[in-house]
Amino acid sequence: TAYKEQWDKLPQEVKDAITAALVITGIVLVVLGAILAFSGVNVPLGIGMMVAGALLLWTAVGLNWNDMPEEIKNVVTILMGILSLALIVIGAILTFTGASEKGVAWGGVHWTYFEDVLKVRAHEPKELRVEKKYYKKVKGADGTRLTSIDGVLEPGDEIVARLEITSDRTYEFVHLSDERPACAEPEDVLSSYRWRDGVGYYQSTKDTATHYYIDRLNKGVFVLETSYRVQQRGVFIGGLATIQCMYAPEFTAHSTAETVRVKP
Repeated sequence: TAYKEQWDKLPQEVKDAITAALVITGIVLVVLGAILAFSGVNVPLGIGMMVAGALLLWTAVGLNWNDMPEEIKNVVTILMGILSLALIVIGAILTFTGASEKGVAWGGVHWTYFEDVLKVRAHEPKELRVEKKYYKKVKGADGTRLTSIDGVLEPGDEIVARLEITSDRTYEFVHLSDERPACAEPEDVLSSYRWRDGVGYYQSTKDTATHYYIDRLNKGVFVLETSYRVQQRGVFIGGLATIQCMYAPEFTAHSTAETVRVKP
């Protein structure tokens, strides 16, 4: 063609300069267009800039096509095919999803798997932590006190699950789940809204765990205690205490599990 003939007459230095300018401009347009499109600032302009950048890259390749070795031609063909397909896919996604409003999209990845509960280590990030410990309630001449469970329990003993929550900020709409051992039954089986140490929460007693739905968890340390009565003999696993923000699930923590032994 005419423009190709004129191109071949240019000095090599001029060809190199024009090719470099086309490539740099094309890359800049593609990158800026992608930013505008995916950030939602201006989707139509972003798509147009990406298309213009791709056309400039194609032009730079076409003008120098005959001077390229065969290996480079194959690589360039594959890369330009991928770029063209990517532009088509991006345009289709932005068009059919109606992504035309300004804003930022957030996402998260959550990994769920099965593991022996005794092998699960505590997850204690600095933002939010929960520690669970069982105590035995003992009545004596000086009143009722909590003692560490050093030996074997007996049916009829009352144990207390003490949950200590530490937070570095104030959280809202927090769910705390306290799994109990199968040998124990809760002393308080009625679900109701409660208030403790400046924190309001709804306590719900279920078959395998006690759930706490906290409206507002203040910064600092908050302690919850729940009493259980030992009913069965044998060796049991206490389960985990898990805390998580319901509308920001990345803020989560859980304790370790304890073994509870009851005299056979």
